[in-house]
Amino acid sequence: MANVLIGWELGGGRGHLVSMKLIAEALIERGHRVTIAAQRTDVPLTMPPGVAMFQAPIWPGLLSTVGAGDGRVSTIVDVLARLGLGRRGVLAGMISAWEALIALSRADLVIADYAPALLVAARGRLPSVSVGPGFQVAPSDTDPIARLGGGSPGHNEGNLLDTVDAELRAAGRKPLPHLAALFATDAPLIGSFPELDPYHRNDQTGRFIAPGLDGVPQLGAGQGDEVFVYANNPIQANKPFWQAVVATRLPIRAHIPGIDTSLRVAIAAMGVTVEPRPVPIDRIVARSRLCINHGAHGIICAMMLGGVPQLMLPLDLEKGLHSAAVAHAGLGVLPPIDENTVANLPAILRAAYHDAELVQRVREATPGFHARMTVPYGPAVAEAAAALL
Repeated sequence: MANVLIGWELGGGRGHLVSMKLIAEALIERGHRVTIAAQRTDVPLTMPPGVAMFQAPIWPGLLSTVGAGDGRVSTIVDVLARLGLGRRGVLAGMISAWEALIALSRADLVIADYAPALLVAARGRLPSVSVGPGFQVAPSDTDPIARLGGGSPGHNEGNLLDTVDAELRAAGRKPLPHLAALFATDAPLIGSFPELDPYHRNDQTGRFIAPGLDGVPQLGAGQGDEVFVYANNPIQANKPFWQAVVATRLPIRAHIPGIDTSLRVAIAAMGVTVEPRPVPIDRIVARSRLCINHGAHGIICAMMLGGVPQLMLPLDLEKGLHSAAVAHAGLGVLPPIDENTVANLPAILRAAYHDAELVQRVREATPGFHARMTVPYGPAVAEAAAALL
């Protein structure tokens, strides 16, 4: 029996806790003790009995009182730089905090869910597994960092590496050979489909496992006539967006996590069926002909498995990459995101809804995605962990 610490630092969605729960269940079934350190502990999701739950160390840029850094984002390291990677004291502090949690949990192994500082803290001291969508499980052997957003990185890699190495020396650690080594791990597991991997790995160059989802829709379940809106970004959380959606006169159902009550009431008054709590995925798929979302990995994978076309409105690099991959595969629509997006939305939405060829392509692709779900996410991660213990 081993003690396993599962840590989550970045990304704000409920899907991270869902993934950690799946891993925890599989580890406990194999007799291990599990401690979770989560970026957010306010998400209503019940963990298995016996799991100890702690607050994870927080990158300064995630705190509204500190704010994110500047600079464009075209690499995963740009994301970290905006959160504080280039500031003295940040990485050393994150390492120190993780070391305390590793000691408290008496961890024999750590599992990182988008937790690069945890990987650095574990480096050379105990085995680690990194797991998540392709963007988050970045290749650790590239120099320079893989550029994903077009153009040059928003932050100077040489300067960042100098700061990182100074932080590592301050923490009594060895410097990195190159910046991508921040993501080095003993077992990088890509919990996604190769079609969504922005680094273009395949089954020979990357270790793909099933996505970690809160339920997997049944094969061939998508036969509904509603538009399901999973609204979780500034475009979707405003009245003009909803007025544009309602103007289509299509049947609309929505789940809007984190939205204030007054806006939820106003949206419902427009004729939208608003679900106050997360909806089981099979129910979404059975009702829906089209899903509008913000490009989050979990909802995208669920719709690919459920045979539901997607209309995606992403506002950050990772979600934009997911959305572009779905559109490139012919399984959804990615309209231009600009000042005209909302004004053009009714026509775009109607066209996607009535696109019979799109519906057919998505339904024909569904069996291929289901075929890659034979080993579930939690057991796949638990098996990789067992090989390192």
